[in-house]
Amino acid sequence: MWRPVNEPMKAIMKYAHHPRTGKFQLCAIALTVMTGLSAHAATATSGTINPGSATDGSTGSSSVAGSAGTGAFNITKYNGPGVLTGASFSATFADETIKFSSSSRSESGSSGYAYGLGSFSLSSLPTITGSTTSANTASVSGVSSNTHPDPTKTLAAYTTPTDTATTQSELNALYGAGTLSGTVSETLYSHLSSGSSLTANNQGNRAATITYNYTSLGHANGGFGSTSGGNSLSYSFGTIASNAPATYAFDLYNLANSWGLQVVSVTPISGTSGPFSLTGISGLSNVIAGDHAAGTVTFAGQAAQAADKFYTGDWQIVVADSTFGTAAGRTFSGNETLTLHVDATVLKAVTAVPEPESYAM
Repeated sequence: MWRPVNEPMKAIMKYAHHPRTGKFQLCAIALTVMTGLSAHAATATSGTINPGSATDGSTGSSSVAGSAGTGAFNITKYNGPGVLTGASFSATFADETIKFSSSSRSESGSSGYAYGLGSFSLSSLPTITGSTTSANTASVSGVSSNTHPDPTKTLAAYTTPTDTATTQSELNALYGAGTLSGTVSETLYSHLSSGSSLTANNQGNRAATITYNYTSLGHANGGFGSTSGGNSLSYSFGTIASNAPATYAFDLYNLANSWGLQVVSVTPISGTSGPFSLTGISGLSNVIAGDHAAGTVTFAGQAAQAADKFYTGDWQIVVADSTFGTAAGRTFSGNETLTLHVDATVLKAVTAVPEPESYAM
């Protein structure tokens, strides 16, 4: 990985890794690792839902709705150590027992079916919502005023389509400490296929289950090594002849499973880097995870002195999360500081030894 461009008399290089730790704070959320992303899955249970009964008094293509029943729920926002990149939500309505009755007095009675229309929404994020009708209907036949007891059927559980948070404002609202409130709603429908009337009535208060998933990446994680990182790098050009320039090439990595990396600043320590100059990495805006950028340290040739001269150069390199893309919880001012050290020794001037004089014999 390390690529000295010229061949000095002696070269020494080393880097050290300083691990960063974070506390996972997302309550009751299980962690599974996917390719490049972390997935945080959780569920919330709504308050009881009790949709009103629905009565259809005429045959035809239209169904009749009862009054909607609603239940409140709360979800925990993402408060993990990484950058929130996405979120998804759905609601599942449990099996429901439906009792059927009819005012029909005919021997054949009334027939038809019932179904539910369920939905969910987040109070502070009205753009995230889902709604669907039950995939299975509770069907019944021969219901009349003389039927005792009233027949019951089961409306099978059903789940709304998944909706996702993809905009910056949505992800911002889902990031941080605390909770967000939401509401589930269900409306019961009755459909009369034959007979004079058909009433469908929910028989038990029950709750809906809201399933939500957060995806995240780690913060930008810069280093001088491709896998283990390494927050500091030291390189020696060794001894160099007078007026001889030298260069040293290195790589600045953003480790895998991280958000894009930007270089916020490159600052010489103590305000000087002597005859050394550092190029190639200032102003980097988006080094993607697993990729790297090439940097170069150049040593300007120096005149020989009366004694060997030792030169050093030191820099602080501040990196942060890239502003590219859409995510919440990014740190733009700098979340990691790397250090780079180089040194070189220029040999002292050598005094020429005069040639011995010749004597004639």
